[in-house]
Amino acid sequence: MKSISILATALLASMPVFAAQGTTTSPSAATTTGATAVEEASANPTLDVPVVQGCYYYIGDMNKIGALDFNSKDKCAKTTCYTKYKKPVAATLAGNQCFCGDKMPPRAARVDDSNCNIGCTGYNLQACGGFNSTTNTYYYTVYNTGISLAVESEPDSSLPQTTSSSSSTMSTSTIAPASTIYVSDKDTVASATATPTAEPKKSGGKSNTVGIAVGVVVGVLAVAAIAGGLFFYMRRKRAQELDEKTRHDAVISNFFGGTSPSSISDSRVDPSMSQRRYSNGSIADNQDYSRKILRVTNA
Repeated sequence: MKSISILATALLASMPVFAAQGTTTSPSAATTTGATAVEEASANPTLDVPVVQGCYYYIGDMNKIGALDFNSKDKCAKTTCYTKYKKPVAATLAGNQCFCGDKMPPRAARVDDSNCNIGCTGYNLQACGGFNSTTNTYYYTVYNTGISLAVESEPDSSLPQTTSSSSSTMSTSTIAPASTIYVSDKDTVASATATPTAEPKKSGGKSNTVGIAVGVVVGVLAVAAIAGGLFFYMRRKRAQELDEKTRHDAVISNFFGGTSPSSISDSRVDPSMSQRRYSNGSIADNQDYSRKILRVTNA
């Protein structure tokens, strides 16, 4: 009977340990039953060795792997992200969640290491994320897995504006306007729901419409005025060209319409001479051609 009592006592004493290490441990359970841990101090990256890089409240586009059995720095950062997925960055959350990614979170998302205070389910002396019950905010422990010593960080501009809300299972973080999810697992960690912020109402819509209408009317009138001016200008120019052509034609007509010197007849010249094609020779110019004189011609 005494041995049975001792065995029962041993079983009861071991139950919290199994609860802390089970894969179905929720974040809320981790904060209540898991041991409070202290975040490992961040250090410079080392090749092939997972190194803590700090505590963050946002990890950007890192991919969630899920809940790991006996999660720890080595289990998530080394075995999973480094060896299996070849990713340079890893993160843990709520004791048992693991994430892998290609970039470090935005530098502006880093917080004090004291915020990461939840022990890893596989080794509770290490912190695997944290939770602040006052602000309902979860935090991530971020690691350099050792693939690269220089890993690019996401820009601070990618950092969402965050507000806190609560649900029946756990607190969630809502972000606006993007739909980036911090974490999502129906059994362990609830996802953040995007809540786009309402745009401020624009005032003066009616006045803008009136202004547009006035602008259109003014534009039409301006085009009409330009077209009218161009029409009258072309009409006047054409009239001037016609006037100039008329005057020019009149001058030419007057010039050629007068009596030509060649058409003046000389009474002294025999009219028949102008109709014949022959040359006269040895005829004095001072003779009176109106009289009959001797002519020498070459017919």
